[in-house]
Amino acid sequence: MKSMTGYGRGEAAGKGCQVSIDISTVNRKQLDIRFAPPKEALFLETIIRSTVPKYLARGNVNIQLKLNMTEGFNSVRFNDAVIKEYVDHIKKMQQSMNVNTPVSLTEVLALPGAVEPGDPEIPVDSLTEVTEEALKIALEQLVENRSTEGAHLKQDICDRQAILVSTLSELVQISSKSTNLFRDKIMSRIKEAGLDLELDNDRLHQEVVFYADRADITEELVRLEAHLKQFGLLLSKTEPVGRELDFLMQEIHREVNTCASKSSDRDLARIVITLKAEVERCREQIQNVE
Repeated sequence: MKSMTGYGRGEAAGKGCQVSIDISTVNRKQLDIRFAPPKEALFLETIIRSTVPKYLARGNVNIQLKLNMTEGFNSVRFNDAVIKEYVDHIKKMQQSMNVNTPVSLTEVLALPGAVEPGDPEIPVDSLTEVTEEALKIALEQLVENRSTEGAHLKQDICDRQAILVSTLSELVQISSKSTNLFRDKIMSRIKEAGLDLELDNDRLHQEVVFYADRADITEELVRLEAHLKQFGLLLSKTEPVGRELDFLMQEIHREVNTCASKSSDRDLARIVITLKAEVERCREQIQNVE
């Protein structure tokens, strides 16, 4: 089991380029990759988006890539035509104004359009190889961090699953006695009121049957038992189970809520509340499971 929260960093260098990649992830139901490549290397986006799903099943993934070209990079471009035009025009002005001041090349190069930013010469093969290496390092570190945190999450969730199983067992025992407890409670109140009713009174029998039917949670308990068994099986798997756990907890939550709506007995209601609290804690933890 892995957490969806983590961080990884990778660096690599090759012929003419250096690449550093930072990856951070947080929880999300699907896999959402957020990456904007440098404008001079847009082809890297395909590499990133095709590689990440091989390591991550879901989560919000933020990727930052820093590119440093060490060779084969033309930082500026000299516009010879513009420079020549500037020089020719200056000489004409000197002749017309009878000025014999030497033309300063430094000043000419500072004029608009004489020097422009150059287009980088990207070594595609080398940059692709370096990016893949840096990305692999970052993703492996990220997965390791997610696994470490996931181990802590798994232990906590397993402990809560054991609590749910134990609490459900207690709920089953009390539920099986609730009808008799209700019948005894009615008889006790009748006696306290001083009413003269026989134990086999039809009206009393109808009330007990009505209560038993209304408060019966046998079906819910059977489904809860099956869900908790499946819960344990999912926790034992090594592949990503976050989506399955999330769906299963919704089903468990629904059954517990149904039990709560039918629970009029005080002891029964107390146990159901305990179940609901543990289910909510499990749901919160599972939100961060890959």
